[in-house]
Amino acid sequence: VSQLCNIPMEFLRDPLDLEESARIQYDEETKCTLIINDVPTIDMNHGQFDSYITIPIGIILGTDYIVTVCNQATNSLENVIKKNVNTSMKSRFALEILFSISTQYIEKLKQLNKQRLKIENNLRDSLTNKQLFDLMEIEKSLVYFLTSLKGNGDIITKLFR
Repeated sequence: VSQLCNIPMEFLRDPLDLEESARIQYDEETKCTLIINDVPTIDMNHGQFDSYITIPIGIILGTDYIVTVCNQATNSLENVIKKNVNTSMKSRFALEILFSISTQYIEKLKQLNKQRLKIENNLRDSLTNKQLFDLMEIEKSLVYFLTSLKGNGDIITKLFR
């Protein structure tokens, strides 16, 4: 993919690093732009209810190609493709992907809030360790979201500049 699309190899590797933070990088030699943003995904280490982490997704805008790279399947692109966005307008396409990611955060926050309300209602009846651990998982998800949304917001601000 790097050779075929004339994309720097690190632009393909960096979004696969789960510790990568949101950023924009431009490569003068290949004229490619890398946008890394965080997307919410279910934490597979917690099975009782949906707990979330965030993972990086890379959007690479090349001279002739748009390439996305992510460690897991995400429906961010599917939502954009359903809209029939014109991919020849690369910046617009990237913004549509970022908008789709933002929409996912809103949906996940609604789900977390429903879970929180359910746990709080159960807490009125009796307090158990499981309920406390579930609340801690929700809090962990919110910390991931807060950290990622700050970085994602900075990226969108830079794009509009």
